[in-house]
Amino acid sequence: MSTKKVSAILLASTLVLVTACSSNGGTQSTAPAETPAAETPAPEKKGPTSITMLTGVWGQPPVDIEKSAIFNKLEELTNTDLNITVVPVSNYDQNLNLVMAANELPELVHAFNSKAPTLVKAINQGAFYDLSEFDLSQYPNLQQIPELIWNNSKINGKVYGVPSPVGLNAQDFMIRKDWMEKLNLKEPTTLDELKELLIAFREGDPDGNGQKDTFGLVGRGYGLLGAFGVQEPQIEGDMMLLEWMTPGYRDYLVYLNELYAKDVMPKEYFLMKGSDTKDMLTNGIAGAQSAGLHNAGELTVEVQKKDPNASFMPLNPIQGPNGYTGKTQLGYYGMWLIPTSVDKAKVPDILAYLDQTATDEVNNLMNFGIQGVHYDSLEGQKATASDAQIKLKDEEAGQGTIVFVNKYRPYNDVTKNGFAAELEEQLIESIDNHIELSTANPFEILISDTFSSRYNDVFKDLDATIIKVTTGAISLEEWDTFVEQMKANPTVQQMMKEFKAQYDLANPQ
Repeated sequence: MSTKKVSAILLASTLVLVTACSSNGGTQSTAPAETPAAETPAPEKKGPTSITMLTGVWGQPPVDIEKSAIFNKLEELTNTDLNITVVPVSNYDQNLNLVMAANELPELVHAFNSKAPTLVKAINQGAFYDLSEFDLSQYPNLQQIPELIWNNSKINGKVYGVPSPVGLNAQDFMIRKDWMEKLNLKEPTTLDELKELLIAFREGDPDGNGQKDTFGLVGRGYGLLGAFGVQEPQIEGDMMLLEWMTPGYRDYLVYLNELYAKDVMPKEYFLMKGSDTKDMLTNGIAGAQSAGLHNAGELTVEVQKKDPNASFMPLNPIQGPNGYTGKTQLGYYGMWLIPTSVDKAKVPDILAYLDQTATDEVNNLMNFGIQGVHYDSLEGQKATASDAQIKLKDEEAGQGTIVFVNKYRPYNDVTKNGFAAELEEQLIESIDNHIELSTANPFEILISDTFSSRYNDVFKDLDATIIKVTTGAISLEEWDTFVEQMKANPTVQQMMKEFKAQYDLANPQ
């Protein structure tokens, strides 16, 4: 509160008192004059919090942060004085490792890969604060992040960073709805019905050109894993089996092999890149894939540019022998950490900065700029701007400079795209169904130093062996032998022990 405001309040009180005294029928008061109360000095306004920061940028970096109207506005909104080092995402982890090795960490650090081995090692050595030691309940915007996301971001069962949420989502199958309807099929509710639908997409001429030139499935169909129980932790003594060692993974390979034998998948599916599968889907060559559910909306937008009647729909979770298809996602990407070299008394101020950035105002500022300067209007998360305005925004803010916490929006991957209302509603309903029925991959939140450091050399033949089983190049018995050999490997056993220890930390009895 400023001194000027305090004085105004005191003056108003005095006027009320004088008026009351003066209205006493003109009778003079004989009471002794009161000694005026001493004016309470106003507390000094807290100056900006200075914060040094290391973060990344996805594309073009800001030209000059100090002269940027966008960054100046960010400092104004958060009452901070920011000293930001921006590094391209392409070599960010390398730069972060160098800074940690040199013991030159700034006061606030962004980590894109929060489970990176070198980062986890630094955490284990005490380089970063466990933020659960601080009262996080006083930060209302951070409190909007669901407990599930906080739990998924924990390391060794502790909160070492503020996760940047990306909303709830799941991965599962999406199919060409118009193909399904043309072939008089219904949405599959069993794995057998799913297989029949995918085969029909290959053999039933869904595009109506009289040729067998469409495929039922592109990609590896990872949405099937949950239905076979692969995502349920499987423990043997003091070891946690890797997902591909489980009986359920063997069943998944059998299912995929049956599809491959029916020519449902491209012969060299394992060589295809993400851009290749997208091209096949949007050009009417393939009818299904397993991916993030919001992709059904994005694919629909693209395919309708060529065929207005075409559309993709997400499938609801399909019950299998040991669970449901699909996989729920972590709900965050990257997190902010505060080094223990920072004065502990300053940590709440840095957390306050992060809290203040997790708002529509700051998110929109960094994503779109200042209205009237960098864009004309904003509807949801879609800005109307000229090429010149976009260029100016990219120069001043950079293209995807990470200096804030994403505001939590429950279905952000869906709602940010401006899909048609019916499609958006369908996608949100499907995500809700998956969150209720599908499971997450536990290995996405667990850490094994041995796994991270030795994966490439120990498992150099793993992917090739999986492909050979899928394509029928080797038998299931040969797969079983491979798995048993890997389970007997001392290095692999060490990995499984470390994963089991991590699982126990995350799931205390």
